[in-house]
Amino acid sequence: MLSASALTVTTVICAHNLVTLSPMGIDGPLCRQSINIAYSSYCPSSAWQHAIGSTMHPLLTFFDVGSNKGYTTNELLLRFDAKWQISQQEWHEFLLTYTNNSFIVDGCGYCGDCASVVNKSAFGQVKVIAVEMMTKTAEMLNATFNQFNVPGMVVHAAASDDDGYASEPVEVLMGETSVGIQQEGRPVPQFKLDTLARRLNVDTIDFLHIDTEGYDPLVLNGAASLLQSQKIRVLEFEYHGKGPWLGTLLRDVVDQLRAYGYTCFFEGSSGAFTPLLPQCGLLYEFHKWSNLVCSHDQSVLSVLKSFVPPFLNS
Repeated sequence: MLSASALTVTTVICAHNLVTLSPMGIDGPLCRQSINIAYSSYCPSSAWQHAIGSTMHPLLTFFDVGSNKGYTTNELLLRFDAKWQISQQEWHEFLLTYTNNSFIVDGCGYCGDCASVVNKSAFGQVKVIAVEMMTKTAEMLNATFNQFNVPGMVVHAAASDDDGYASEPVEVLMGETSVGIQQEGRPVPQFKLDTLARRLNVDTIDFLHIDTEGYDPLVLNGAASLLQSQKIRVLEFEYHGKGPWLGTLLRDVVDQLRAYGYTCFFEGSSGAFTPLLPQCGLLYEFHKWSNLVCSHDQSVLSVLKSFVPPFLNS
């Protein structure tokens, strides 16, 4: 977490410009509390996901973009699908079997996903669209879907802000999470989410999860029509300093989402949320691994706002 002394002078590298910030004119205590929560959102609590169960529809469509090993897919199935019973441990064991116990170091997921216990909070029917660019990982994910009869499909493709082809990194380990689209490599189909949803006859996405190793801003740009028409009820994405994020202000992304009618929050590891407070400005441009959740739906927002401490909830 960021200490009080760390806020004395903050240096931010963004859009290739070096910006030095001073606390003068900033409401120190509020910003300090808000930034502490934002900084702790690298492995966020899932309490809010459980809490929004009461707002979920009986029939749900879940897009997992950058699905990788599929732990997030399985977590959402466990939480929201009435019939789904495959534990994260069972999912992990199959991945180990598929890879002949030669999984990479973060095979359990960076946040210990394979050991998590997920409680059901809704009893609907979930359809999953898992999008994965890496060929070996997509094949592994597809085998997992077949093994457990996952209700949905794996789409072997990259997601970005235009349609065409992307370059897959070479010599990537199965399930590796630290690389994204490259300048050169094996060509892989690339789609805007607007295009992909249209091709799959998906009108509304109840939950969109994006984890694309820094390409999240471009994926969001490629979902502009869905977002503008508020066809995405719950949106979760990663924010850090890799790939396109290095040259993108989080403020610009959140402002565009706000223009579409969405309100966004950092998801703290303790369960606390913080909105992006206007008076804290560029302090949120720290470009470290963190997670945000957004929604336009008032029933969902009512739940999300309940995770914001009273002194930050305006």
